[in-house]
Amino acid sequence: MKHLFICLCSLLFTTTPTKAQTGRIIVYVNPAAESRADADFQKNILPKLNAYAAEKGLEIVVHDIRKGAPMTVVHTPLVVFQNHKGTSTFSARKHEVEKYLNFIRTARMVPQKWAVINQENVAMKLFGRMKIAAKYKVTDIKGVPPGNLNKEIFRIKTTEAITKGLEGFDFYDEMPMMNWDRVFYMDFHPYLAENGTLYLSTELYSQFNCIEPIYSTLKTPLSGKWEEVEALFAKAGKELGQEMLRLSKESTIGDAFEPVPRDTPIKTVLDLGYTLPEAPEIGESKIENFRAAGKWNVKGAIDEDTPMVQFTFLSPLDYYSGTVDNLEGYLIFGDKGLDAVKGRFKVKLSGTTMGDTDLDQAITGFILNAVEFPEAQFLIEKSTGDNKLWDSGQGADFNAVGQFDLSGASASVPVDARLEPILLESGKTGLSVFATYQLKLKDDFKVEKGPDGPNPANQTLVFYLNFLMEKE
Repeated sequence: MKHLFICLCSLLFTTTPTKAQTGRIIVYVNPAAESRADADFQKNILPKLNAYAAEKGLEIVVHDIRKGAPMTVVHTPLVVFQNHKGTSTFSARKHEVEKYLNFIRTARMVPQKWAVINQENVAMKLFGRMKIAAKYKVTDIKGVPPGNLNKEIFRIKTTEAITKGLEGFDFYDEMPMMNWDRVFYMDFHPYLAENGTLYLSTELYSQFNCIEPIYSTLKTPLSGKWEEVEALFAKAGKELGQEMLRLSKESTIGDAFEPVPRDTPIKTVLDLGYTLPEAPEIGESKIENFRAAGKWNVKGAIDEDTPMVQFTFLSPLDYYSGTVDNLEGYLIFGDKGLDAVKGRFKVKLSGTTMGDTDLDQAITGFILNAVEFPEAQFLIEKSTGDNKLWDSGQGADFNAVGQFDLSGASASVPVDARLEPILLESGKTGLSVFATYQLKLKDDFKVEKGPDGPNPANQTLVFYLNFLMEKE
């Protein structure tokens, strides 16, 4: 955790509040494809991105992939954000502009990490440069299952039948995939009636929303004789495969994309002239005659473009990211500097957003149970820090451990922070605070429901806090 914090501080921390923006939005498109995804993006999203870039002083470039594109560009439309900290690739549903703005706000602070995801038991097919995969789950037979049923043999045979139905797909025990590839999730629900009729209903999920299916036959299941079980599963697999490919072309809720042709010239971002923008100039900060003793309250955000609270699941699930629009709290400094600091911070979970209404409802209700437990809070129990720098009026590292309350459970959580005395616009002395910590949802807070994906990524939330404080 300590090494993570040192690295993040070098990337994220600014010594004074600033509205300076440096960054570039690259939009990769393929005009030759004439796809639904490109057309919807050009009409509904691109004008708003142009307006946002103009307002924030960001460069925006629309790049035709026929002139060449990096290997990481495997489908269009694709948005990439660059600043002096690194390069991040948008990976989420494409139909809501707020998802893009949330992505840019997060990428400004925390550049995205590339990740190889070793998908297990997956059917995969290549489309141009990209991999499209299907993972499927067969639930236990409901109704009146045969008394001599061997569940493991049933699982193996039905899995083989589904793969057979997925035309053009091959099954792999393990397949390495990247952030930019696509995975769909298929659920198969068998029900055997007393008269021997087997009903098979199915659900298809996007990798970007594990709550609401994008296709379902729960009300219109397939049916057949028990003796035809494998043929029925093959038929269901074929239908879901066809629906998956149709939605990847025609989805109106952001799951459509156009694969980049394999013969597209490979060019690096340097070949294309997209070098990382230079970092903004930020002056040194030192407050003469600084006196920290007393109570300091949260004043607000560092600037209008930096959320006070940002969060993301671990890579490769870091496309599940968002912000919390509220933060209250205080720090009380005594005569021991950064040692033995007291403090309490809390947020209202209703202010959580991921830029997607369905996901917002899922994380606050389905995952965190914000109706019953509307607030999360952190109470500092012990702390240490670099008092030599702190006492001289300079920024210093600060480490705290305390009780974190979330969803009706409590756990001891370490927090790494950096505190910087600064001069506010009012002429008063303020504190600029950057902090980071991780919450292990299942282990520490008994939250069983996370997004589909590998463990521990689907159970670990990483938080970044950046805010101002003012002395009471």
